[in-house]
Amino acid sequence: MTKITCSILIILFIFPSFSFATDFGVTNKFGVDKVLHYAFGGMFMGILSHHMSKRNAFYTTTGIGLLKEVIDVGAGGKWDWGDVGFTMLGAGTSWVFIIRVKTH
Repeated sequence: MTKITCSILIILFIFPSFSFATDFGVTNKFGVDKVLHYAFGGMFMGILSHHMSKRNAFYTTTGIGLLKEVIDVGAGGKWDWGDVGFTMLGAGTSWVFIIRVKTH
């Protein structure tokens, strides 16, 4: 994957988390934390898939999402499987985008 593709992925996943999601009430429905999990899951998947297989990048991104939940619990928060799910959803969306870009 080229650096341009990585840049596009970063724009596609980070920008919506701070503007589009707020404008259309997504953050009100799911919460800012879940939108950020989705955005960063997509971003990490895009970056990591440049350095390893897509499958390993997906697993690593999921591991990062799990680690973030461990940190939340350590900071006095509660475990939320929804956050992990949104991280995986972002990574999966990125995976599909990567496949589409590479085949066209």
